[in-house]
Amino acid sequence: MSGQDGINGLWSGEYRYAWLEQAVRFSATLAESGGRVTGTTLEPATFGPRGHAEYTGNFSGWLDGSILVLSKTYNEVTQPPVIYTGEVNAGFTLIRGEWAFPHHPEIHGTFTMSRVGTAGAGARTRASVSA
Repeated sequence: MSGQDGINGLWSGEYRYAWLEQAVRFSATLAESGGRVTGTTLEPATFGPRGHAEYTGNFSGWLDGSILVLSKTYNEVTQPPVIYTGEVNAGFTLIRGEWAFPHHPEIHGTFTMSRVGTAGAGARTRASVSA
């Protein structure tokens, strides 16, 4: 595995519906152990019933080499899981792929995720150890 932390850490992402240009931004925290991946997400509430400004969610899935498959469930709304299938670059700094609802294939799109603060976090850690 390349990248010091592998897929573990904080990610900033966006997803798009296949028929819309506008992206929905989200943040995610991912953790991997033995190929099993878990995580959490936070995004603006852009669908579903009114009353929530943001939605939180949970990821579960797996990483096999550079292939990442995640199932996302939301905490605030009841709906089938969203399946994310993507590829992680060699440096574990970028993930690109597609998302879909398995039971509603007409609802799908693309996503990207970029690692947040890798270099800065390492510099802060080295500085605090030196002090």
